[in-house]
Amino acid sequence: MTYKHSILIFDVPDRRSIPVAGSIGNQFDIHFLVPIRKGFKILPFVQVALKLFKPRNTKSLQFAQFSNEQDLFSELLMYLEKYKIDVVLAFSERSTAVLCENKNKLNQLTSVPYGSFSDFNTLNDKYTVLKVCKKVKVPTPKFIGVEKIEDLPNVEKLGFPIVLKCCLASGVKEAFRICRSTNELRKGYIELTSRESSYSYFKCDRLVAEGFVEGPIFDCGFAVNKGEVISAVAQERLWTIPPEGGFGAYNITRDIPELVEYGRKIFREISWTGPAQLEFIFDQKDKAYKLIEINPRFWGTLGLSIKAGVNIAEDVIQIGLRNMNLEERISASAGVTFEWLLQETLTAEKMRGSKGNLIFSHIKRIFGREVNNFSYSIGANILLSIPHLAAYFSCPNKPHSSSISLAKKLFE
Repeated sequence: MTYKHSILIFDVPDRRSIPVAGSIGNQFDIHFLVPIRKGFKILPFVQVALKLFKPRNTKSLQFAQFSNEQDLFSELLMYLEKYKIDVVLAFSERSTAVLCENKNKLNQLTSVPYGSFSDFNTLNDKYTVLKVCKKVKVPTPKFIGVEKIEDLPNVEKLGFPIVLKCCLASGVKEAFRICRSTNELRKGYIELTSRESSYSYFKCDRLVAEGFVEGPIFDCGFAVNKGEVISAVAQERLWTIPPEGGFGAYNITRDIPELVEYGRKIFREISWTGPAQLEFIFDQKDKAYKLIEINPRFWGTLGLSIKAGVNIAEDVIQIGLRNMNLEERISASAGVTFEWLLQETLTAEKMRGSKGNLIFSHIKRIFGREVNNFSYSIGANILLSIPHLAAYFSCPNKPHSSSISLAKKLFE
């Protein structure tokens, strides 16, 4: 009998992790340790439902209740001491940070195919990344660091509109503002610095300002080992939430070798190990791809890379298993599309002004032959979509709120 390596997904079943379990569960024993914040209102229902509708090809699913990151690490440690796990994967920002920060301790029990916490913070910090890009000659928008409100007059020299971002926090609503006047710039600064991000690891107390760049958004997903690119897939975000720019709802692969080359330059400078996504805007004025940020973790449209023939999560697992024979795989398959049905694309259609019986067209596409998120696990995806669907019909004037899924609510 062939030994199957045990892979622990230390995260919630969501748009990133479900395709991984569905696509490689025949090669590995997939286990989930699902973090759920203590006090979650419908905790018993969620536990029973996820046990019944766990992602396809999942061997086991258990829960880790937490109040803070130390709780999370303690729960993970106890699990690894009890069960033999060969490689641990994380998908959310919080869980990835827990792995990176405690990598030395965890490596005594399993393999953690991620870089150091210092490297994670470097790539996650939008201002630091822009400075690294300047050093290695990767194009970016014009940018200025913002440490205090007195810096705003200098920021105005970028020329309006100005994009104001939190350096560490994430989220379109939580950490991002487009400012078109002095008043909006000041208001944006106050909003972004007066609250914490959704993740207690990262406080919204440092900002970076960028000159607004008009153009389509592209990204390139990577698996990286000690600064060397193992695999990569470039894609364009055809529909985003919100429509003027945000995360992808409907994406298509593109053959853009220069995006991969930009990744090589940055990762050789940082020497990162693990997954990473580079986000670019194509400046239509300068005819150049300009990097705007890096996410040193798996991304929401991971299913697209799998469909394009490059399973980046599997490559990260092989890095964890210390497979020294990995050959570089760069997808040149242009025109492959992927959408996250019911949640992102339904919300995006609503925000773009589409009307009519959209829900019925989505139900029809769920059971079609086109590969989408439901191809990997219908039950788990319907369960995760319940809060989204409820918000979709109960908040007709707030379409952005309807993109929230159960996976996100587990962390609130």
